[in-house]
Amino acid sequence: MSNEELMRRFADGDAAAFAELCEQNMALVRSRAKLIAREYGCEGQKETLSDWESVGMLAFAECVGGGRYDESQGKLTTYVVPFIDGAIRRYAKKELRHAAMTADDEPAEQLADASAEDTVRRAMETEELRQYFESLPKRDRDILGKCFGVFGYQKEPLRDIAMYHMIGEDAVEKAKRRARDKLGELLNALNDLE
Repeated sequence: MSNEELMRRFADGDAAAFAELCEQNMALVRSRAKLIAREYGCEGQKETLSDWESVGMLAFAECVGGGRYDESQGKLTTYVVPFIDGAIRRYAKKELRHAAMTADDEPAEQLADASAEDTVRRAMETEELRQYFESLPKRDRDILGKCFGVFGYQKEPLRDIAMYHMIGEDAVEKAKRRARDKLGELLNALNDLE
């Protein structure tokens, strides 16, 4: 049964149609999570991918349950993909920002719960991230810092960053992606050392 038929059944009060929609579109959500994981250099990290799939599935369920989809505007998959991608990307950015935090920025109760080994590892990763960040060219540091609001930079919209550097938004995305990919390689290398 098509997504659109299932949406009509769900709109008519068939609760089973909702579950069927979710199950039928799990592959779509999984493929979007994998695509974004590849963009962020995280495709080999199963736990991360699983988290991102969960976030994407929740976004899908909210879209379907929200009642705003209009079949006359196109296919359901065309409607939900931007919501799924947006939710996964917001979550990924939050996770990247968290990884860039220094151990000093973490709440004391988290540090108390962590083992000494975890605390040392996290501090080393943070220092490695900071060293990598500082080694980037000034423009890349500015772009990455402002895109994610890390290492003393205030988070800014893509449009403002592009205007500041007098480049197109696509060039900002490209610089951000290049720096993020390099950061992903660094994190993978750090994980291999454990």
